[in-house]
Amino acid sequence: MKPLKTLSLQPRREFLKSLGLLSAGFLLPVYGNGSILWNDNPVKITPVRIRGKVSAQGKGIKGVAVTDGYSVVSTDANGVYELMSSSLQEFVSISLPAGYQVPTRKNGIARFFQPITASAKGEFAANFALNPSPVNDNSHVLLVLADPQIQDRYEADLLLSQTTPDVNALVKSYGDRPVFGIGCGDLVFDHFELFDDYQKAVSGMDIPFFQVLGNHDMDTQQIRSDALSAQTFKKLVLLIILLIKEKSIM
Repeated sequence: MKPLKTLSLQPRREFLKSLGLLSAGFLLPVYGNGSILWNDNPVKITPVRIRGKVSAQGKGIKGVAVTDGYSVVSTDANGVYELMSSSLQEFVSISLPAGYQVPTRKNGIARFFQPITASAKGEFAANFALNPSPVNDNSHVLLVLADPQIQDRYEADLLLSQTTPDVNALVKSYGDRPVFGIGCGDLVFDHFELFDDYQKAVSGMDIPFFQVLGNHDMDTQQIRSDALSAQTFKKLVLLIILLIKEKSIM
């Protein structure tokens, strides 16, 4: 029998270092002379100062978390906040505090965020007006719509004619308890033309819905990176175009 070869184990740190160098060799394009080809048109990043207030019935709400997806601040005793962001960030949102209703658009989408549209001076105002919950929300119900993945007219009709009435009956059975839902992604199976049917179904459920992007809700054609893969989702599901046209989301 031939003797087994002894494997030489590299220290983990050295292995990761060599792996990083190897990866760089695959990822960085080079000229014929070996020099690295850098991007001649780098993304221009500018600072954006976001100011606003979180209130209910004209009174500021203290301690509400506000974020641009990168940094997080809390509102002061008057419900006022200030957040330094950048042109890379697309939204400013709040973590909805207990004791208040989930603000909702007519299509059922929860309105806890605003698209950042900074002025030429790099300023943006984002105010959030909430309404107190008429019932105690310590006991609430979360409904999860997991991977509906409608992919043709037949399945879209089933969502509208069967799932929506079933959800309505379930919500009614909980009485006065607050109910909200989460669409956990893969809302449609790579068929963007069915987003409208999905939204009609969710709107008919008459409860606030939070939406999550799934891999079957992403742009895959002519997209070279993940950075732009959610553009259609944002336009169709989150209705970014309509939100930008409105002076205030709340």
